[in-house]
Amino acid sequence: MASNKKTIFSIVPIGGLGQIGSNMTLISGQTESLIVDCGILFPNEDSFGINYLIPDLDILENASPTDLIITHGHEDHIGAIYHIIEKVPQIKVWASPFTSELIKKKLKSYKKSIKINLLIQKKEITFSDFSFIPIQTNHSIPETHGLFFKSKKESLCFFILSDFKFDNKTPYESPMDLNYLKNISQNFEKRVLFSDSTNIKSKNFKTPSEADLIAPIEDILSKNNKRVFFTLFPSNIFRQKSIINASKKFKKKLIPYGKSVENYLETAIDLNLIENDKSLIKSIKNTNCDGDNLVILISGCQGDFRGALRRVAWGEDSTFKIKKGDLFVFSSTPIPGNEKKVSQIMNKIYEAGGEVITNADCLVHASGHPGKDDLKILYDTFNPTDVIPIHGESYLLHAHKKFIEETYPDIKTHLIYNFNSININQSLEVKIEKNESKEPWLIHGKGILLEKENLRQRRKMASSGLLFLSIKIDSIGRKRVNYSLEHFGLPQLIKNQEEKIGWLINNFFNKTKVKTFDKSKDELKIELRKFCNKVIGYKPLVFIHFI
Repeated sequence: MASNKKTIFSIVPIGGLGQIGSNMTLISGQTESLIVDCGILFPNEDSFGINYLIPDLDILENASPTDLIITHGHEDHIGAIYHIIEKVPQIKVWASPFTSELIKKKLKSYKKSIKINLLIQKKEITFSDFSFIPIQTNHSIPETHGLFFKSKKESLCFFILSDFKFDNKTPYESPMDLNYLKNISQNFEKRVLFSDSTNIKSKNFKTPSEADLIAPIEDILSKNNKRVFFTLFPSNIFRQKSIINASKKFKKKLIPYGKSVENYLETAIDLNLIENDKSLIKSIKNTNCDGDNLVILISGCQGDFRGALRRVAWGEDSTFKIKKGDLFVFSSTPIPGNEKKVSQIMNKIYEAGGEVITNADCLVHASGHPGKDDLKILYDTFNPTDVIPIHGESYLLHAHKKFIEETYPDIKTHLIYNFNSININQSLEVKIEKNESKEPWLIHGKGILLEKENLRQRRKMASSGLLFLSIKIDSIGRKRVNYSLEHFGLPQLIKNQEEKIGWLINNFFNKTKVKTFDKSKDELKIELRKFCNKVIGYKPLVFIHFI
């Protein structure tokens, strides 16, 4: 909550700036606070089994937010919902119907249920000294909203639009009502815009429409009578619908394959976003998966280690084995950092006899984020006095700031990172307060927090291997010490040195007077690591246990 009485709004991004993911923003008026979104950040390859990361939520203890507003159903906007509810049990959650169903399914895995209030397009939600209006926009998932906030005196408004594109051709949803946005914002003295930076460096100045993909998808299916695998972001219900419609047109059966694809498709069918055509959409249980004229919607487009696509590509899947004539269409692009994993999958597909089509071959993917021309439409409509680039890695935020300064020199641009505070006072001045950044929380297993130190220890074990020594206390001081030795993740060469390691252990206790077990443990650990370094060229982790 804003502590300065002269401050009428304080906006603090908790996640989502300097990174793609974990979007979360704390917004405080003079008497109330709320959160916009609660996303996760997917781990990189050296995370050693971590499920995901979330922002440090301790900031919420002092803020005491009353409401959580969800703009759309992507994991980087809803994935941390369970952790927010655990931290702030009484918080009131708002989401669209489709997003609400995704949240309910997510919470079901934690055996938790909550009431979700419906977020409705253009329906104003009022607080003590401010209000906001959800405005539907186009994106790569249904029912995405920007949030238009305004002060009660109607001198200040700000618009948070973290994920969007302008798509006037799509047959699946209405475009953003730009006239409405212009009408409700034009009379405000101060207009602050928080805008998507994801595609600021894209060569596509205008992001293609989902409608532009329909003809290429139909062309692919019209020319292929064998099996065609489409891998895509499972949340892109519009893309799924285009593939389903094309499958029906060319009399093919369609199989959703992979937990995430099946989950999103099921939710879309439940909410009548996709027709439940049982003659077309089949399960693997009642279909000859080896047959021709099949379209398989398969999860794992980012090369996920546990993804169905990776299993199939590596020949480890029990249902689908790649055969000559199989075509794999990558209707997605790799998230930065996933390129290598995706290219490895493509290599494996070719090695197994399959073929691959990507966006480099024909238009089979359209981003859900704005190119520079889309941003210009937004700026010309909203006519902001100030812009804060959001939703992007650090280099993208900087590129967005530069683009605004070069294209709209009269707009004030503010560059901020997570935990910085944007304070707007009664004089409508925008002030940036730099606060110390906080490390994200690491989540593993059943939503459990893993401490940073334990991840470091896990990393050391994975990279250096482990030597585990158990010593019987009552044998210390005898001619031969009674011990057992195990090693994990080390070369076979160490096993060949076990006799010498045994000599080192016995020699240590014969020459060293045991003062305390802890001290002896530390000294012996140093000796064993030195020995291993001489043999294999590096020092493994060594654990010594007295029994």
